[in-house]
Amino acid sequence: MLPKQGPAPVKPPPARKGTIIKPHKESAPPTPSPSTASTTPHPTYDAPSAETHVKTNLVNRKLEAAEYTKIIERLSHKAAPSHSSNNGKSFASSSEIPSASATASSSSSFFRSPRFRRAALRFGGYSLLAMGGLVLLSDHLVQVMWVSGPSMTPCLNEGYGETHLVKDMILVKKWEPAKNLRRGMVVTFPSHLNPSQTTVKRIIALAGDRVTPRNQSDGSAQIVPWNHVWVEGDVADAKKTMDSNTYGPVSMSLISGRVMCVLWPRMRLLKWDDWAREGGEPAAKRSRVEEDAVKVEKPYIGA
Repeated sequence: MLPKQGPAPVKPPPARKGTIIKPHKESAPPTPSPSTASTTPHPTYDAPSAETHVKTNLVNRKLEAAEYTKIIERLSHKAAPSHSSNNGKSFASSSEIPSASATASSSSSFFRSPRFRRAALRFGGYSLLAMGGLVLLSDHLVQVMWVSGPSMTPCLNEGYGETHLVKDMILVKKWEPAKNLRRGMVVTFPSHLNPSQTTVKRIIALAGDRVTPRNQSDGSAQIVPWNHVWVEGDVADAKKTMDSNTYGPVSMSLISGRVMCVLWPRMRLLKWDDWAREGGEPAAKRSRVEEDAVKVEKPYIGA
């Protein structure tokens, strides 16, 4: 005996040509009432909510539980409010601002560090070397000096007669100042009245020359002795200079320097050979000097 079979499945009627089968429409979700919408809190920032972001990634990327947790933590960290002032400018928290005590301690530790000590010792050594070099230059090589007074005008202190305030800065050679002296050179030596001060004068006669002193009434001449020079000022008025016409020849051992140039206010070289060739007042001075009038020798000193 055959078993009983159930009713045959009913097949849907074939679709007509040109018709489209439409899926069943799902019922639309109920619209919230105005009272419900008003109670829903609004987000305080414009970024998408964490749930929407995670749901989108879950659908598209199929996130795992661990990655889902990381995304939630990242979004919650970004959404945290920052410290801000009334005008909207952000400020660092108190933990990020270094305190004054920390700054002072770091500064004191720097000054106590071996690096600072090495730098201080190096700087001190260089300073001592520089000071020693300056002392060596000023005592044995060259020296910068200021010239005051009218005795060497117009060669030095140009325009002194107008203001009486002009001072020239000169460069003086200190190395072997009395070697190979010539007529017309400008030299320095201690003052006759005050040895602590320095005098600047021009050599017009050397040892063995016969010199007629300025304003000499009787016209008597004087022979410059060995190892001496006759010096005078360049000023035309004899009353404005005190030189060999007053205290006689100057020993070459007293000469402390030779003026090389003027540094300020008008930089220029002092060429003694130009003085020997020029006319005017230098010519009048040279007319009072008879060069190499006598031959002088080193005096004999007995045993």
